[in-house]
Amino acid sequence: RLVSGTPLSSFDILSVFDNPISNRGEFVTHFSEYFQNLIEEEDWKVWIVQVLSKNPNYRIISDNLLQCESFCPFCSEPCLLSSASHEHYCSSLHRPQGIHGWRYAGSKKFVTNDCNIELNRRSRFIFEGVTYKMEDYRTVNEHFSSWKIFAQDAVESKYWKWVFYRFRNEFMEFYKYENNEEIKNWSDLTKEDAISHLYRNFNSTTCNNETFNSTEKTPLEPSIHPRYVYLTAVLTISLAVGVALFLSRYEDSPRKGSHEPKSQEPARSNVLGSLPLTEAEKVDFPIRKELLSAAEKAGHHETVGEAVTAFESLLREHPSSIRAQFGLARCVDMLANLQESNQLLERSIEEYSKVGMSEGDHVLPGLRVDALERLAERASFRGYKHRARDAYIKLSEIQPEVAGWRNLLGVQYLMSGQNSQARVVFEGVLARWENNGKALCHLGYISYSENRFEDAVDLLKRGIALDEDCHEGRVFNNLGDSLLKLNRRTEAYKYYQQGANEGLLLSAWQRSLYNAPNLRSSPWWEPKETGHYDYIHKLESKWRVILSEVMSILDQERGVFEPEDEGLTETGDWKQYTLYRRGRKVAKACERTPKTCQILDSMPDATACKRGQIKFSVMHPGTHVSPHCGPTNCRLRMHLGLIIPDNVRIRVGNETRSWREGKFIILDDSFEHEVWQEGSSIRVILIVDIWHPDLDEHQKRTLSPI
Repeated sequence: RLVSGTPLSSFDILSVFDNPISNRGEFVTHFSEYFQNLIEEEDWKVWIVQVLSKNPNYRIISDNLLQCESFCPFCSEPCLLSSASHEHYCSSLHRPQGIHGWRYAGSKKFVTNDCNIELNRRSRFIFEGVTYKMEDYRTVNEHFSSWKIFAQDAVESKYWKWVFYRFRNEFMEFYKYENNEEIKNWSDLTKEDAISHLYRNFNSTTCNNETFNSTEKTPLEPSIHPRYVYLTAVLTISLAVGVALFLSRYEDSPRKGSHEPKSQEPARSNVLGSLPLTEAEKVDFPIRKELLSAAEKAGHHETVGEAVTAFESLLREHPSSIRAQFGLARCVDMLANLQESNQLLERSIEEYSKVGMSEGDHVLPGLRVDALERLAERASFRGYKHRARDAYIKLSEIQPEVAGWRNLLGVQYLMSGQNSQARVVFEGVLARWENNGKALCHLGYISYSENRFEDAVDLLKRGIALDEDCHEGRVFNNLGDSLLKLNRRTEAYKYYQQGANEGLLLSAWQRSLYNAPNLRSSPWWEPKETGHYDYIHKLESKWRVILSEVMSILDQERGVFEPEDEGLTETGDWKQYTLYRRGRKVAKACERTPKTCQILDSMPDATACKRGQIKFSVMHPGTHVSPHCGPTNCRLRMHLGLIIPDNVRIRVGNETRSWREGKFIILDDSFEHEVWQEGSSIRVILIVDIWHPDLDEHQKRTLSPI
């Protein structure tokens, strides 16, 4: 009747709802065959709207088939909400970005990660010829800005991996890809694995292998059409797993031609045949409409607060509803983001914990994993590293086959400065998965930080060779820096250049990682190019006043100068005294140098530069600062010479200069630079960081501090 376009009645739909479907596989196959023919029509989507919308009962299907009209700009996942006037979100079944045509820069190999992983890795991407940081994706255009993507080291969908591997040749032909060796790791996934993953994510019920056996015809055939990417997900998820949910949204009423149910046991048990109801479903099915109503409110910024209230009300009456608890956690989380409230963020952490850390049959496995993952991410963001570690430990226990959770646990130890505990975790990963690139690269970083450069080179090289995920700017930097420490310069610059060729570094010389696009790039600058020539001239005219103040500190309070702590000093003694840090005045320091700070306060592009510092730098004879790059291209670094002996010099890029007393030299420290102090007395300069002149005021306000 669907094929012929004959309208269905309420009885038709409810009769399907009432009758047991003994073989769900057969139902899905027949229903999907119809839609398989449909996609061959150019106006397939219009047809769904026009035909399925004629009868109110069709809207149960059509609304859920079409959902929102927006697709994720990275993974092409359709928005999981049901209207267009909202911020868009991906479902939990993230797709490899290669499905949407994304490939790795400098190659024709398709991207195997989803957007959440790339955002978590702080990767960069190129769109219409412009390079962006993943965390700045919302600045690209209106479509990108309408999507809310969360940084997670997520576990991609086994379903989509199975689809991608099965139709790899068609994808490569359609997008003109080259073969990506990483995809061979997906060859062991079966159709049963894929469908079971759908059940865990959307129905939290174990798949009955009897109804999905290996000989049964699949709705997918090895002939792919671009629109199939969309319908594959919609049909398989919506029909094979969610048909009962669609029908349950229909208003329950007496069945014409049938008797009233003898009990209030949810009719959904009939639809799913022999699958038993879980404890969570017994609680949630009677309040399904209220849950859906609350979830719909969460889809609009202006009604997220109402959604919080709705979920709170549901939990007062049904405290064991795990879906209501997760909904409350998610909405409080969204509200915290909208209001930029730490108090709400902390509450969301507690609400997620009630789902993720709970035990018992009432907790849905899929929701527990989602809650723990979000709990870990939000706790880490808030600085609660121990809470994040506990969540990743729990995830590792629930899904011991997933190496990613253990890697993320190790990362939390690294972020807490507990490198020895992190090493134990990563070595444990490699004991089970010897070719895990992430673990190799993290161990390589630990070895690098411990000055074990030979070990670092070996581990980082293996990680890069084994895993495209290890192709990150910081990994190429660590590898190149380790090679430089071993005096293997040619090999070091080979890897720096590879990182630049892949779009991970700005160039082999300019290797900063926290960058803004489209900024002028030059190792050395002249005062007039900065836009602050008058101020620079004013500061130079006051250099003796500044020298007098720093000398008084050197003579009376030598202990206030702090040693350089980034491991850049190969030999000698290099100390600093900071006046402004990340756009904020260091009050006690300025009390000792009031005249200097008063002069500086007249230049907000320096004192309010959140990605820079203002500090005195004192370097003793015999000091060598090894080649290194600053963290960002968003600033220029100005050096005012105060005490300059002979035989001191600085190289930026491939040009070496020296300082002059009372004069500025201006450099971009995102380029590789190196310093030699071979004089007979101390060298003293004032370092003043200013915003890059190509940044606009909005960027200066919104760029994160460094």
